[in-house]
Amino acid sequence: MNIIFSLLTALMLGVLPSANNYVNVTSYSVRTSLIPFNQDNDIDAIREEYKRINSLDLKTETYTYTNEDCVDDGEIIYHLQGNDIVKVVEKGTFKDGSWATEYYYKNSKFIFGYESVTGGAAAGPEVTTKFRYYVKNDKAIRQMEGDAIVKANSKFSEVLSKAYILLKVNKTKNFSEVFCN
Repeated sequence: MNIIFSLLTALMLGVLPSANNYVNVTSYSVRTSLIPFNQDNDIDAIREEYKRINSLDLKTETYTYTNEDCVDDGEIIYHLQGNDIVKVVEKGTFKDGSWATEYYYKNSKFIFGYESVTGGAAAGPEVTTKFRYYVKNDKAIRQMEGDAIVKANSKFSEVLSKAYILLKVNKTKNFSEVFCN
């Protein structure tokens, strides 16, 4: 029991066990190189970068697009610090719904996404759902739906893919072709 308590304490404090980086507990082994990064520190760093980006006086480039199959009114706003894209806002409406997604970048790497989706049945009330995606090295470190932490899923994969497509499509400006096909 003491070994388990010591291991948990070491993991929470970020102290790595010695003895060739292995800790043996009966037949189980934990290798310290497999211990995940400190998620709270990474999320704090992403939040700081989010605040920094939003406090800057950034140059913006706005583009609109429509496509009867997927968007009535689409708008993409690139926020640039010098020549570097640090934020992209992609929003639109389609039939009875709308969305707005913010993508944040550091050194051309996607680090955070915030998405708000509004819609509902024609006879019912509108419902808005908010999602947050915290990313490190193109891997989900936290996904949230509303205030709840949820397991990263295909929605994360879609947002990650779209984040990089938005960087590439900025050169061609073929937004409806990329997002609607």
